[in-house]
Amino acid sequence: MRAAARQGAAQCMPELIDPVHVARMVLFLASDDARICSAGAYDMTAGSM
Repeated sequence: MRAAARQGAAQCMPELIDPVHVARMVLFLASDDARICSAGAYDMTAGSM
């Protein structure tokens, strides 16, 4: 089984994580919309177990 298929089978969400998803999270955290988010750890795991 390919690594991508194994990862897809081990997570709850149907899409694999793409660098664009991480970039969007970074942009959100750098924006004014995230002004009340502080000292958090934000995992980008797509529900991996």
